Amino acid sequence: MNFFSLFTLLILLGGCITPPSSYIPSEKEKLCNEVTRIAAKEIYNKTGLIPCGSGGGAMDQIRMLALSFNYPYEVDITEGRKLLIAALETFMSVINEDERIRTYLINYPFEPKNIEIRIFLQKEDGSNVALDSLCILGAIDGILSYRIHKPDGFGLDRVHEETYEEALEKLKSAM
Repeated sequence: MNFFSLFTLLILLGGCITPPSSYIPSEKEKLCNEVTRIAAKEIYNKTGLIPCGSGGGAMDQIRMLALSFNYPYEVDITEGRKLLIAALETFMSVINEDERIRTYLINYPFEPKNIEIRIFLQKEDGSNVALDSLCILGAIDGILSYRIHKPDGFGLDRVHEETYEEALEKLKSAM
């Protein structure tokens, strides 16, 4: 191997080695992660929803925090409503009770419009629910939605939608 080939190989291999990351999360990021972790654990303990994802929107201020869950049971709209409301209220409570995060929130108290919840439904054995059964429950921008798979199995159809306030009222009147 000539000198040029050896030199080129060393340059290429050296370019593949990256130094250790020096990224240090900000206080805001640490607090977002902490309240999200606490909320996910509380929601799991209250409802059995299994945390599977998180996210948020916090470029300047925290404008939204999100959690996703798996739930190994089929539910109807009434039971789905209970799960969504429980998750939303628990998440809001954890955020709003933490005084350290308040200065970073776009609005205090944090409201349903600031929280996203997604619940992916499955059968108890982990397989997909039937095409005519609810498969995804969501709460985004204060709107709760309930979806099933389209009859051809590709895509989703929204079968019901309601505001957080409407859902809360339906829960209260059912008690």
